[in-house]
Amino acid sequence: MFLAIVAVLLLFSLPGISQIMTKSYKIPAGEYKPVLIENGKLYRITIKSCWYSAEAFIGTYLIYGLNVSDPKTNGKPKVLVVAETEQIDWNFRYRLTGQYDTRMEIHSLGLGDQGLLVVVETLSTD
Repeated sequence: MFLAIVAVLLLFSLPGISQIMTKSYKIPAGEYKPVLIENGKLYRITIKSCWYSAEAFIGTYLIYGLNVSDPKTNGKPKVLVVAETEQIDWNFRYRLTGQYDTRMEIHSLGLGDQGLLVVVETLSTD
C-alpha cells in the first residue's frame, strides 16, 4: 500500500502531468462572485441552483482565457457550454483585469432559494 501511494505521488510530480486545482463558492440568491480567468488557462466550471430540493438547474462550461484586450475577443474568454438544463439561474458578465485577463462575474438570478454552488476547476500542466 505504501509503495502504491509513493508511486502515485511521484506520478503527479512529473513534468507534463496534468493537475486540477479546485475551488468552490456559495453565491447567495441575487448576488454574484467574480472569478479570475487568466489568459492561456483552461477552466471547467459547474454550477448548481436548487429550489427547495424540488427543482434544480445545473450547467457545466469549459472556459479558455483569451487575451481579452484584443478587439477580436469582444472582451470575453472562449466559453463552451458542455451541458445545461433548459432553464438556468445565472448569467455571466466580463470585465478586463490587468492587461490580458478577465474577471468573469457569475450572477445569481435568484430563482433558487439556496443560492448557487459554483465549482471552479483550473486545468493545467503547471
